[in-house]
Amino acid sequence: MRWTLDDVVRTPCREVWLQAGLHAALEGQELTRLSGPWGKRLRRLAAAKAFLLALAQYFRERDRPVRVAGGAAKAPEVGRLWLSGRTVWAAPTWVASRETIHTLRRGGFEEAWAVVPWPLREAEEPRRDDLLAFGLVLALEAPTAPEAARARAAGFPLWVLHWLPRRWHTFPAGANLTLKAERALTLHLHGRAAGAPAYQTVALAAEQPQRLALPWEQLVALSADAWPQGRVGLTVPGWPTHVVMPHQWENARLYGLEVWLLGFLTWGVFWRQARYFRRGERSFPHGPHFAPAYGVPWRVLEPPRAV
Repeated sequence: MRWTLDDVVRTPCREVWLQAGLHAALEGQELTRLSGPWGKRLRRLAAAKAFLLALAQYFRERDRPVRVAGGAAKAPEVGRLWLSGRTVWAAPTWVASRETIHTLRRGGFEEAWAVVPWPLREAEEPRRDDLLAFGLVLALEAPTAPEAARARAAGFPLWVLHWLPRRWHTFPAGANLTLKAERALTLHLHGRAAGAPAYQTVALAAEQPQRLALPWEQLVALSADAWPQGRVGLTVPGWPTHVVMPHQWENARLYGLEVWLLGFLTWGVFWRQARYFRRGERSFPHGPHFAPAYGVPWRVLEPPRAV
């Protein structure tokens, strides 16, 4: 059954999928196992989660019993489903470039690649008849302050984040944390306590230090619903003060357009045909690869209707 572009299943990208992905990425441990800037890593994981949820919906709408099985240990941006006793490995590509999205939508390209990250080759106990499901998540980003301001002016929400340095990821449990903001600010703290995700909201008055006894073992990020206009300081006894400047925040939100289900290949067929992409090498629609990858042309995929 020959694949054509008309076989692609396109569905609107739901906000709830992206939000679930962002929070799962922030609360999990996978972010540190990816390469690239932390904001890009976070959004890649969020887009991957959105594709996994869209794929599960696709099967449920066709009365196929399916269950989300979590991510691949060696390639956290690849999710897994159990489909009637068979493992489906969900391998999406997040596309944020407006130019690339425009090219995809008008079908004006000759060669496109379905890829998986290189560590997937070392995945635990795959079977030759396992399925690899390939797709795209078309979702815009507005990470910088000027871009975020334009998104806010257009009526889109922000989720402004600062990823803390590695030192704070081993937080001295029970230590007093002192927070101080140059401008009044409602701040959200994200970390882990007793091995589970932890979250706390603090309202800071301008130039008024606030002390918290934080029973956490990790403090990984700060977030706010609007872009902080002044400096924010964090202090723990015996540690240097960490000062967050306004330019050190990033809007982590994704603005979803569509999810495309491209098609499938069995595990065995994919690895027999896949070619290797070096770090930094470009392929369409991925752009430069942050890490090595393996891929096959779209034209060799089995269309969604074949599964």
